[in-house]
Amino acid sequence: MSSPRSATSNDEDWLAELPTTIAACAERWRLTLGERLSGGLVGHVFGCTTGDGEAAVLKLNPPSAEEFAGAPEQEAAALRAWRGRGAIELIAFDADLGALLTRRALPGTALPPGNEQQARREVAGVLGKLFGATTPSVGFRPLAEAVDRYLLMKLAAAEGAQEMLGPLIELARVSAQHLATTARHEVLLHGDVMDKNLLRHHADLVAIDPDPIVGDPHSDIAFWAATRSPVSELEARVAEVATLRRCDVHRAMRWAAVYATGQACETWRSDTTDLRAWVQSRRASELLRDVLITRPERTRIWR
Repeated sequence: MSSPRSATSNDEDWLAELPTTIAACAERWRLTLGERLSGGLVGHVFGCTTGDGEAAVLKLNPPSAEEFAGAPEQEAAALRAWRGRGAIELIAFDADLGALLTRRALPGTALPPGNEQQARREVAGVLGKLFGATTPSVGFRPLAEAVDRYLLMKLAAAEGAQEMLGPLIELARVSAQHLATTARHEVLLHGDVMDKNLLRHHADLVAIDPDPIVGDPHSDIAFWAATRSPVSELEARVAEVATLRRCDVHRAMRWAAVYATGQACETWRSDTTDLRAWVQSRRASELLRDVLITRPERTRIWR
């Protein structure tokens, strides 16, 4: 079967075929389509109801999303591995259409700001479930490659702050390569653990929209801590979640310095000024340079 996805070479062609793709999904899975859901940066996500009356979500990403979010096959494989533990459950996947059908988190409210203690405990619980999965035999991107691409993308979008942040990003890139290549233990990572991707599903908190990669579990801890405001709580946030997960607090803080440097390229955060001050601080510099003192021969910059 020639599918809209396999026959296209760019997002414009894919978008032109999207109504046909949606109709094919609805027919295949007996869906009643509802409203388009907000929150996705590049994907098209729709609320729907299955033939059995279950609330579900249909997700389709354009081809360009694979460059930074991975292929839909990888997301489907990760969701299957997690089996609804810590992440939303996958109902079905069609490789030809590049379409994922998942359960819908209800009420679906995102992890809110504030109440740090509860947030840390809940996120630690979610990460524990995700880290416990068996990594499937799928070609997930290695963490070293993914984090390097993340940092370069953030710097490219840093609206007039490249001169200030450029040297820090380069230092963060080297630090990240060292951390990624010296991990003693690797797990299946969500890759994009942030508040907007953590939704309330009945009494539980579940992760959605993974960018699955394989690597150091400290990375996911640090990514959540660095993407959450305010930065004044960063170190306490890292320490508590790492401790709850029985991880190395200092290693998690090294990763947090890497991701905080990337986050400092953003302008939308309410604490951007404080965040940029922190990444330029002696503390941040010590954390980033700490990994360079021990075994610099292990570092590698992805190009």
